[in-house]
Amino acid sequence: MKSINYRKPQKMKPKKMLLAPALLFSFLIISSEVQAQTASKLILPQKTSTVKRLGAYQVGGLTKSFNSTDKIVSNVQSNSSNGSLGSSGTTTHKVILASSSLPSLWNPLDKASANYNLTTPVLNQNDLSICWEYAGVDGIATSALKQLNQTATLLPSYYDYLSAKNAFTDAINPLAIMETDTQARQLGDGNTLDYVPEMSLLGYDPVLPSSNFKQEITQAEDIPVLKQSFSALQKSNLHVNNTYVLNGMDTSQLPTTTTGIMNRVNQIKQLVYQYGDVQFGVQAEETLDKTLTPRTALYAQIASNGDYTSYTPYSQKTNANLLSTYNGKSYINQDHEMEIVGYDDAYSASNFKEKPAINGAFIVKNSWGSSWGNKGYFYLSYADLFLSSSDIYADSVVARQANQTIYSATNTTPNSAGTYLDFNKSEQTTSNSAIFANTYTSQTTSSNQIEQLNSVSTDIEQAGATVKILYKADGISNSTKLSDFKVLGTYTFTQAGYQTIPFSPVTLPRNTKYTIAFQVTNMTSYSDFQIPVQTPQTQSSGLYPILNQTNSWLYEDNLWTHESVSGQSNFYLDAQTQLSTIDTSNFVKIYRLYNKKNQSYLYTKDANEANTLPKIAPDWVNQGVSWTAPATSDSAIYRVYNPKSGEHLYTLDKNEVAVLTSKNGWKSEGIAFYSAGNYPIYRLYNAKYGVGSHFESSTLSEMQAAVAKGWTYEGIAWYGMK
Repeated sequence: MKSINYRKPQKMKPKKMLLAPALLFSFLIISSEVQAQTASKLILPQKTSTVKRLGAYQVGGLTKSFNSTDKIVSNVQSNSSNGSLGSSGTTTHKVILASSSLPSLWNPLDKASANYNLTTPVLNQNDLSICWEYAGVDGIATSALKQLNQTATLLPSYYDYLSAKNAFTDAINPLAIMETDTQARQLGDGNTLDYVPEMSLLGYDPVLPSSNFKQEITQAEDIPVLKQSFSALQKSNLHVNNTYVLNGMDTSQLPTTTTGIMNRVNQIKQLVYQYGDVQFGVQAEETLDKTLTPRTALYAQIASNGDYTSYTPYSQKTNANLLSTYNGKSYINQDHEMEIVGYDDAYSASNFKEKPAINGAFIVKNSWGSSWGNKGYFYLSYADLFLSSSDIYADSVVARQANQTIYSATNTTPNSAGTYLDFNKSEQTTSNSAIFANTYTSQTTSSNQIEQLNSVSTDIEQAGATVKILYKADGISNSTKLSDFKVLGTYTFTQAGYQTIPFSPVTLPRNTKYTIAFQVTNMTSYSDFQIPVQTPQTQSSGLYPILNQTNSWLYEDNLWTHESVSGQSNFYLDAQTQLSTIDTSNFVKIYRLYNKKNQSYLYTKDANEANTLPKIAPDWVNQGVSWTAPATSDSAIYRVYNPKSGEHLYTLDKNEVAVLTSKNGWKSEGIAFYSAGNYPIYRLYNAKYGVGSHFESSTLSEMQAAVAKGWTYEGIAWYGMK
């Protein structure tokens, strides 16, 4: 029996705060408030000072996210190669390369490098605190160049408007996010590292500039617009389908040896080489202090070779101006987001103002225009503090699919929502049997269309976690059995992140509920395990984003809990489907006949059989066409007959045919017809009807009426078309 007092996972909020520049930063104070069912909510004070400029450039646009539970210190990347997906056997992961397999030079600014000139234009955020959208959008464009060999001119300010309360002059923006606990984000304000790529994952893909929306804007141009003007922006053909995250470390987790530093460096190099770039955060007043105070800069300089270089040593982890405290741990602040686009193992330590103990540098792309630094770039030492203290994000980018639908119970990213369920061994036992489920309703497709579920996406913040993907037709209730679910495959998150998990397509019944779920099969391997959630909000609450309660369910301690209602939590678990048109010209009619004497049913595609049988055996009644089926498909429906009882039975299972025909006098009558389409054929059972104990129906109303009369619903037997 579930003990609510001890087994309820903590609900904590938020894992983020908007950072002011470090020189003005006030220390963090944590307060807690006991919620219903003993869940505790942690509240962080928000930004209290205005955003500051760094010389001629704007900073303060990055929202810091904290790793709020005690993760395994080294758990920033898993060595697991397990990514099996059952019958599909495919994943979207690329092979993780060992550091020895990587080139020593991967620098788009160096003619000797294999990726020379593989770059996108350097943009200028001007006087706005929107580094996060310039880095995030350019990250997608850079990844597309590397992964798809495709150039793209994208609009950074799309995500500024998407997340701002004052985006529109004539409408409320339900997708606005909160800047503080009581104040919604406004145009030009900061945001989180995950916002751009993971909003794309949710279906808000990057768009193209237009005559009304320029690629680079100033504060004077960043003003509310008509909603129709914003909605008319043309989507690009790019979509982020995975984010790969190396979690930022608190000060107690930071590496203390060269080996530890290089482990992190090699992980970053792998991501940059494979995906094109990564996004990360720095404290601009430290990393780029040459721009702020040219004569007294401590960490950045113009080297003798003309390179703009920067190195903030690990010794600065004790600098009070750089620290925040959350959940009893100290974190390094970041207020400016940039991209790492390359690296050079041989870059000399002598090029840095303070001399690191190791050679090597990353090539970092800024968003302050091409007149800053080395045409918009600079060199950051491998030994820099921010490489380990910041989250590192890489994007996998694919071409956006036509006719794809993304079903989601959430409408902002996990870090911008900032709320999660915490399964913590010190609070309650983590469980490998916990199941997280979302129920959706499929589309009302036309008579010749089918909708197929082909992947799901979820956010897992622990590298190495393995999940089992589950599916069932219909929704969930307190009486739902685990045996109702079909296992679609398993997937290992070799890196943490929000990732898409493909599998063999499942045809969805039209306009019908269906449920997807995941089960973390190795949750007990972690001292803490977090499941990000979003809290539903009504328009009258004054909080954003506006989000309805949905059908998110948690299975724990052998009980189902409707988390969207009782826990005010919607799960980050999305379904991706594809709509396709079926050529029904070769479909055949399936007739249903009923025997008045023994109350059995017979199904046949043979019109002659359907018409002749009632003539030679008057107990049979031709009830007409029940559905249509393809002349052939990969899914055959077999018919077996028992001459002793007169019963017919239909099954997709060849093994069931073999078992039945090996005993009790059953005879195989071969393939009766085939399965395909979007209309479910429901199977019911009632023992008291004897020969007619099995019954298939092609209509929901008939199935429900039969259940009301005592029939047991056994699920969807197969599919057809109307």
